[in-house]
Amino acid sequence: MAGRGGRRPGAGRPKGTGKYGEPTKAVRLPVSLIDRLPELLAQWHGDELDPVLDAPDPAARGLRLVEEMPSSHLRLYEMPAAAGLHAFAPQDDIEPEAIDLNRYLSRHPDNTFLVRITGDSMMGVGIYPGDLVVVDTTDAENAQTGQIVLALVDDKVTVKRLQVLDRRIFLHSENPNYLPIQITEGMVFKVLGIVSSAIHQFR
Repeated sequence: MAGRGGRRPGAGRPKGTGKYGEPTKAVRLPVSLIDRLPELLAQWHGDELDPVLDAPDPAARGLRLVEEMPSSHLRLYEMPAAAGLHAFAPQDDIEPEAIDLNRYLSRHPDNTFLVRITGDSMMGVGIYPGDLVVVDTTDAENAQTGQIVLALVDDKVTVKRLQVLDRRIFLHSENPNYLPIQITEGMVFKVLGIVSSAIHQFR
């Protein structure tokens, strides 16, 4: 049929209106650089990268940003809410105030992200499968003994309690069914952040 097929004048997106503000061109890349392409483009474009992209092993790239969470405000009532006896009845004259959950859960919201937990190794400290943990990357390199950390160990990312003993590093579970993990020479290890809070839902 005449008049069908081919490119129509004016069709498509105008040149220079895409993400980079200028025309683009297909190029060939070595296979070894394909995985790094988003990182290189972000650096060139001035975008801020995820805080875990500089981890020493590609396994950490499993921690990809899923959704940028907006600031959320809920009403906070200052009243006693006892979990046992002697709870007081709510007073009618109590005025609520707004609470920003981003700032309540972390002192450094801009350097904080959420990770969903799988497994039961931290149940003893109140972190259950399916919970969200709040991870602060601000002082990850100076994590101290006793802190709960998100760590990269070889090809896995795990949440454990950190112990440094006589220059030896251990990652402890909060479940007696799991043995401590000792970090030995030759293992890839990096503390990605410190767990500041856990979010557990009752359903």
